[in-house]
Amino acid sequence: YRDYPGAYFILNTRDEDAWVASRLADYYKGTKMNFSDLECRISGLKSADEAVAKWRTERRGFEDRVERYFEGSRRLLKIDIARDDVPEQLGRFLGVTFDPRKWTQIKTNKDRPPALST
Repeated sequence: YRDYPGAYFILNTRDEDAWVASRLADYYKGTKMNFSDLECRISGLKSADEAVAKWRTERRGFEDRVERYFEGSRRLLKIDIARDDVPEQLGRFLGVTFDPRKWTQIKTNKDRPPALST
């Protein structure tokens, strides 16, 4: 923010439960270790439930810090990537027009069953 005084910032967000389910379904860089196992190993946690609780706390804290930091600024756009009209909101934020036909979702977890246990 200080280094790039004219820059704009975008905070991508989405439903917290969907985000957690996505993290639980993913594996670390081609290994057989999923993110919750990796979190437990790194943080000394005992279960996926503890990892999920940690992720939720960290995510909420991060979003709160970002929103407080940019409070009153017009240089932050918080956008829900699953619910909002991204091309329209991003275009309005930047003062440009995007052709929504050129936007596509590259990766989706819609076909994955929810993996939440908390």
